[in-house]
Amino acid sequence: CWSSYSSTVFAAVTSAGKIHVFDLRENKHEPLCEQKVAKAKLTRVRFSRNRPILLVGDERGSVLSLKLSPNLRKDWKIAPFEKDAVTAEVEALNAALADVF
Repeated sequence: CWSSYSSTVFAAVTSAGKIHVFDLRENKHEPLCEQKVAKAKLTRVRFSRNRPILLVGDERGSVLSLKLSPNLRKDWKIAPFEKDAVTAEVEALNAALADVF
């Protein structure tokens, strides 16, 4: 799931109960953080649109609410992006993907 505050940040969950947060601007191959948050298979992840929170669902129907640590939300923006900010995010994503493609 791509974050709502940065074009290069996304989260992924595993069947082993782990959540991984990546920032392609920082590292294209390793997550910024990973944490085991459940014993059950995780099936869904979603960034909150207006708060530094991740919602994670598992196969049993449980939902966890995880607050992002300050180092993972340094670019958090509550307000909608302005045109200059959108341009900067597009450039950052293009730069991050330039090495991949």
